[in-house]
Amino acid sequence: MFKKKITKNSKILLCGSLSQYKAILKVKNDLNELGFYNVMIPESIREIVKGKSKKNFSQEFNAKRTLLHIKRVKAADAILVVNVKQKGIAGYIGANTFWEVGQAFFNKKLVYFLHDIPKWPFYNDELKMFRPKVLKGNLRSLLK
Repeated sequence: MFKKKITKNSKILLCGSLSQYKAILKVKNDLNELGFYNVMIPESIREIVKGKSKKNFSQEFNAKRTLLHIKRVKAADAILVVNVKQKGIAGYIGANTFWEVGQAFFNKKLVYFLHDIPKWPFYNDELKMFRPKVLKGNLRSLLK
């Protein structure tokens, strides 16, 4: 049903909370250093890097970037969720990221989490249902 593993030539889409854009950019750079060069980041992060404040993102922009991001989910071989600690929750996964993981699952893409699934009652079982491979912070384990 799902592709078994990825290679250094695979297209990997990074997902995660926009407020963690620096962590997402670091993961992209770390993956590049490991030889993964087909790494995509969310369009909104590209805009922040260009100097646009996320406070100025309109609902229309957010809707367009979300649709573009879902197209990228479909084009990717895998998604890697950069789920760092946020709001006091280890492995935080917000609503948009949860939706992206669901889209990846629906489109039969491999799903990786950088850190463990957050331990909270809201949608822990649903996240496990998507069968993510948890990397425990080790990007090298993508090739295992």
